[in-house]
Amino acid sequence: MSFNDGGVLRLRGKGLNAFAANEYERAMNLRIPDGVLIVESMDGGDFRPTTAAGLKTLKEGAVVTVRKVEEVILEIQKGVAKK
Repeated sequence: MSFNDGGVLRLRGKGLNAFAANEYERAMNLRIPDGVLIVESMDGGDFRPTTAAGLKTLKEGAVVTVRKVEEVILEIQKGVAKK
């Protein structure tokens, strides 16, 4: 995973629904436009807003959820909130 100053998030991931089953280990390059909601959960806490710069701290194996409709990114979640 990497995130650069040009606003491109590069990651290798896996789809979570049956239609995306063939996406396992697929490399994705996502351009993150200004204004996209980015939230993070620290140590299982509630999601809190963060900035795109927070994506630069991603480590291998981190859980990242990208919610999008067709090619429009709606939200990026970093981490997993435990409830």
